[in-house]
Amino acid sequence: MLQPLEADHPRDSDAGTNDSTNDTCTNPLYLRDLKCGAPDKLGNIVREIMWMGAQYAVYCSDKGIYVHFSDCPAIEKEQRERFSKICPELCELRYLTAQMRGWQPWSPRQPPQHSLYEHNMAQALMLMMESHEAPAKQIAEQALAMAVRRVTNDNTIRYVRACLIFGGLCVAIGALALWLLAGQADVAARWSPYVLGGMFGALGAIFSIVTRLEAFELKPCNESRMNYWMSATRVLIGVMSAVALLLFADTLMTDLLGKLTDGVKHVTEIGRNQLLWPAVAVLGFVGGFAERLIPNILRQTVSKLGLPTDSDGTPVQAVRSKETAAAPTKPPPAAPGQQPTPPDAQAKAQPA
Repeated sequence: MLQPLEADHPRDSDAGTNDSTNDTCTNPLYLRDLKCGAPDKLGNIVREIMWMGAQYAVYCSDKGIYVHFSDCPAIEKEQRERFSKICPELCELRYLTAQMRGWQPWSPRQPPQHSLYEHNMAQALMLMMESHEAPAKQIAEQALAMAVRRVTNDNTIRYVRACLIFGGLCVAIGALALWLLAGQADVAARWSPYVLGGMFGALGAIFSIVTRLEAFELKPCNESRMNYWMSATRVLIGVMSAVALLLFADTLMTDLLGKLTDGVKHVTEIGRNQLLWPAVAVLGFVGGFAERLIPNILRQTVSKLGLPTDSDGTPVQAVRSKETAAAPTKPPPAAPGQQPTPPDAQAKAQPA
């Protein structure tokens, strides 16, 4: 006598077959087969079943929060239509939660704990499967906004941490250089002020970054490992600006150096008197903090020397720009029915 086949489930003898020809289409994973520690339809290990309904299940796998739809094709189609309404938020939440857990190399090896965002994702999926679309969308949108703020804050902290690391490295290298120069009086007198200024330039750059911390918004779309190179570049610019400011103080701004050091007008003289090193530290810190100070000084110096400052790309562009600047301005066209103003009248109308 033939046994009737079940409508939604295969026979137990068929569910456990090991035939290599069976795949997810001919031997699918049904709702009753979803278990902790076993793979789901995507092959990810199920870590926890967070909600089990009559026609669905919300669970956590290695890749995040997912939903197992009904075994009935008609109900599954309706569930997928509802799921598509919050699918974009859930996809981004999975990525952001994985990014939050990906930057904890110091934490011990243990099963990851569920965050607030994952619980919100499971709650939104449960409400959507229960046909409560409005609260499900609100929870998903709010959870996504909170996750974006959290990741933005984490990215900013990582950027500052990278600046601190590179700044500390620069200070350590400078301290080592001062220690090596301590036994050579003549060489130390010449180079020690610049080394000290570079060290404080790195500290000034770090202080500048910390004081403008609120201006940094490294949102998830701006996350890149190049940001850490940019943090190193910012500290390096502080070191270079501090050394350049000392060079300018020794050549172009001797009056400023004399005011800070009670008449000393050369950096080499400061190197022989360590009591004057605070002045070098101040100049280095200012040069590292105000990264636009050195470019402004350079522009003023170039303008005083009478050097060309145009940014034309080719000689032809330079000539055309000069011709345009030297050409007289044409009067605006007269309105219909109005006589054009003669040049003499225009010259008289212009203020002296």
